[in-house]
Amino acid sequence: MIFIDTNIIMYAVGRPHKYKSSCAKIIMGISEGKIPGVIDCEVLQELLYRYWHIGELEKGLEVFECFQSLIPKILEINRSDLVTAAQILKENSLISPRDAIHIAVMKNNKINLICTTDSHFDKIEGIERKDPLAY
Repeated sequence: MIFIDTNIIMYAVGRPHKYKSSCAKIIMGISEGKIPGVIDCEVLQELLYRYWHIGELEKGLEVFECFQSLIPKILEINRSDLVTAAQILKENSLISPRDAIHIAVMKNNKINLICTTDSHFDKIEGIERKDPLAY
């Protein structure tokens, strides 16, 4: 399983960018069953928040609807994940709470690979980051 970070979705559906094509290929690979992608519900919350924040809620709702049905496995977040996230934040103060939640969900579900553009995941023990340009 490969955890798909929010930025992969944002680049895939966003404006032209050096990551757009590779992120779109990743999403296509997931939809075709070639890439075993997984997200947690926080990824969808991040999508909604980001589009709401930039005044494009309607587009955000479209993206949400598309991806909540496209991604075959959406992991829930539970108390254990939040406790693990808090511990991660104590040990890594440069990690955002949202990313700490993603890492906690990954660790608690024995997922060690994340596809993301965020290099700070490289500093997390037990987590391997794959840059989307590698696809």
